[in-house]
Amino acid sequence: SSGINAEWPLRPGPNALEEIIEALGPALGQLNPPTPELCDFFSRYCRDGPCAATAVVVFAPGVHAILKHNVDFGKYTYIRTFARDFIIALASQDACPESLPCFVHTMHSPGARCPHPRVLPNLMAVFLAAIWSAFDTKCSYRRNSSVNLLLGSNRTEITNNKLPKEKVTSCFMKMVELCATHEDWVKEMAPLLQPIPFPDEAMKYPPFVRGMVNVLKRFASDQRPEVRECMFPMREGKESWIQLIAPDHNCCPDNGETFCAIVRILLDRAAVRRKLIRQLAYSCLDAFRLMVIRGDEFFVRMLSEMIESDVIEDKDQKEQALSTLRSNPDGERFYRAMCDRQAALCNLAQLGGPTKLAMPAHSTDADVEKVLSSGPFGNLEKLSLAFTCVTSDCARHLVKLPNLQHLNLWCTQFGDTGLCLLAEHCHRLKSLNLCETLVTDEGLLALTELKTLNSLNLNSTKLSAQVFEELINKLPSLASYDIRYTEACAHHTPFMKGEEHFRV
Repeated sequence: SSGINAEWPLRPGPNALEEIIEALGPALGQLNPPTPELCDFFSRYCRDGPCAATAVVVFAPGVHAILKHNVDFGKYTYIRTFARDFIIALASQDACPESLPCFVHTMHSPGARCPHPRVLPNLMAVFLAAIWSAFDTKCSYRRNSSVNLLLGSNRTEITNNKLPKEKVTSCFMKMVELCATHEDWVKEMAPLLQPIPFPDEAMKYPPFVRGMVNVLKRFASDQRPEVRECMFPMREGKESWIQLIAPDHNCCPDNGETFCAIVRILLDRAAVRRKLIRQLAYSCLDAFRLMVIRGDEFFVRMLSEMIESDVIEDKDQKEQALSTLRSNPDGERFYRAMCDRQAALCNLAQLGGPTKLAMPAHSTDADVEKVLSSGPFGNLEKLSLAFTCVTSDCARHLVKLPNLQHLNLWCTQFGDTGLCLLAEHCHRLKSLNLCETLVTDEGLLALTELKTLNSLNLNSTKLSAQVFEELINKLPSLASYDIRYTEACAHHTPFMKGEEHFRV
């Protein structure tokens, strides 16, 4: 191969060159690792060869073998360069636009989980190196563990193999979007992209940011909290994706439409809404204020919720947020309604009233609101709504009970939305009866916030074994439970523990 590299400038005829490539191609899968001369020769053929289609067919088995094995790309940077050039050649096949999608999905395999754990980290290493080579001439890496781990310390290879940013962006953003269609890979991708591992020049390039937005929307819509967490700062001083797409950032791809869309997705997926709002207030408060100033109704409501939920910790920032809210006509209306609610809450929370209350069977949400608004109920500790017609809507009244410790919702239409609201606000709850309610795993996960909960009835609910294990692990005080007639019952013994739940 050294001789062939030396003769490359002589440019043998297309047929002769293809014959050489076809003869040497199988060596990729036989040499471990392939030699620098062989990889360099193949890389140049992928970039400059007369027939890139030949490269795709001949090199594909070798590239598959490289990406499936534990290759030290920090040491063998020439192998990573070859993989990069092969993927670009693959994406450049005008006659076969499905080449890249077919390659990515083949690397994953048809199953739900990729059987080769090294494939995604290797693809991401090639991706990051390609972006750095296209955008950063100095190759001064950010101080980022993901970059150092995936790329290694050798920067010469990246600097000496610079490619046009348009070509690199088009190819590799498409590749990453394809990788994000596989659920198991999404969970692995998220931490590799946190904190932001790309050069500043890339983050200022609109086509690159637009491509990343599609990946971020996939992260934001994921059911797994650990994936959604990658949108937020790892620690103070580290810029995050949610901040980068915010309208007050110089890398924002538009006037706030993307930011609004992703915030909406995050809110739809959040098991504990107040926790998410606190994260948004910590990361993007100025962006919310800017959108309120611009008259965006969604952000007016969100800023009002931040203030009412008391998640803005800094006093000066809270006053600035309040001033911004009141500068908007809709914001002023929200502010006055908030003041009215706070006054009603103070009246309801006044000490006095019964310690126990049981609503009659078939009572509705309106009935519960009417009774609780008669206040005060500051002493109420036990509330039974069993066999009533209440829904999740009644939760907005229950969260105003400051001393509520025992709640019975047996055989009601109560669901996930109400359960998430209870988990956010009723941190004194000790026992909760959800037997024969509409709650599912999505709402039940929010119960991990109730650290004082010691008695839980989930009989005849849509509880899975996985979520029940999560509850057991994260509720240290849980001493009594009932999971009969659930999926978890078949996987967990005992299915009932402790005394029967209270009945008011």
